[in-house]
Amino acid sequence: MHYLPPFRLYLIFSVVFFLLPNESLNIENAFHGDMDSIENVSDLPLSEADKPTVLSGDQIDASQPVVQDAECVLEGWPVGSWITIMMRNVCLQFNDDPELIVQKMIDSIPLMMIIGIPLVAVFMQMTYLLAGRMYIEHIIFLLHAHAFYFLVAILTTFSSLLGYFYPLLSGIMEWFNIIATLYVPAYIFMAMLRVYGDSKRLTFAKVCFIMLGYGFSMLFVGAGSIFVNALAV
Repeated sequence: MHYLPPFRLYLIFSVVFFLLPNESLNIENAFHGDMDSIENVSDLPLSEADKPTVLSGDQIDASQPVVQDAECVLEGWPVGSWITIMMRNVCLQFNDDPELIVQKMIDSIPLMMIIGIPLVAVFMQMTYLLAGRMYIEHIIFLLHAHAFYFLVAILTTFSSLLGYFYPLLSGIMEWFNIIATLYVPAYIFMAMLRVYGDSKRLTFAKVCFIMLGYGFSMLFVGAGSIFVNALAV
């Protein structure tokens, strides 16, 4: 009762983080950030690897784009199945605008984390199956761990902005971001060591297993988000 409830703490930090301007979460800027200052892309010098290859005979005109829709024909998939429809819609959207579908996945990160936490807690329950821990304890631990991650992310975002507007501080801010980023996995390790009370070697092995489960859970939720968006089109 002396502390902020874990879900409220997680919610506050996550909302603040996703409201901050963060160029790393904008795939359009990542793809085109360096192209805005170029008036004519065709004027750029091409290396030998970048030059189009002209094929002999009547095969393909090098000046015409290659149609990729044929790759979205799912041969052998059940016709009319909802999974077939979703997969084809995702394929067509990716061919039409790959940046958009990647940006949709990035935009779904908050939802991925909220849904993913109970899934990761399942992996923690499996890891500590004989420890007598309740499932809700793992969720509370993950909420605190995510809240700490968002706190560090907020601080690094502000430090990046500070380094951008004050170039004299850019070097210091870069080192701060590196140290803060490296401290996150160290903090998770120390937190698990303190809360669950296992040995350092066993805790390290469990952290690795849980991180694999975390990646699988985020990938599963992210893929589900993309399929839902594709089905809604």
